[in-house]
Amino acid sequence: MGGSIQVFINSVAITAISVIGVVFLSTLTGYGFVRLYFYGKELLYASLFILMLIPDILLLAPTFILVKKLQLLDSWGALIFPYVAGGQIIGIFIMRNYIENLPKEIFEAVRMDGASEFQTFGSIIIPLTKPMMMTIAILTSVSVWNDYVWPMTTITNDQLRTVTIGLQFFTTQYEVKTGYLMAANVICSIPILILFMFGTRYFVQGVMSGAVKG
Repeated sequence: MGGSIQVFINSVAITAISVIGVVFLSTLTGYGFVRLYFYGKELLYASLFILMLIPDILLLAPTFILVKKLQLLDSWGALIFPYVAGGQIIGIFIMRNYIENLPKEIFEAVRMDGASEFQTFGSIIIPLTKPMMMTIAILTSVSVWNDYVWPMTTITNDQLRTVTIGLQFFTTQYEVKTGYLMAANVICSIPILILFMFGTRYFVQGVMSGAVKG
């Protein structure tokens, strides 16, 4: 029972940290692609499309080698850093397109008031992009919470396991504890269900905002 509680706590913490990292960095980077001007910006943004076309399974080996060289195996860092880095690809794409379609008059008015880029980001971008933030948060949460291959590959310490791996506790060599396994699946679904309950309205707004320009 103690091990089951621990893997549940691990998944909640890892998912929460990953979501915060992906949402914040995606919003910041998306804003930078729209409002900042630097050499190679369009080429760098176009490279995101290439990354989106690469299947995750092809990145498994090089990512594992990188994590191993950074001595992050058997730690939360082995999960969090790749989740945050990988989740930003779609996050930046969503945020950049959304921010680019915001009325330019808003930015001009704030700039006339003497606001800096960081002030604009904090006072304008964050409030206006809440629907997209929730959209990215839900997509990232589901992806991280349900991931099986990467935790299985990088984590061997039972105290650091996530729920997808922890469910194996109820499957032994000789039997499957079906009742316990079904109960554990229901319990493990609760955090995602709660997130959907409180975030559905923002998620729908985000999807509609991304589908309709202007």
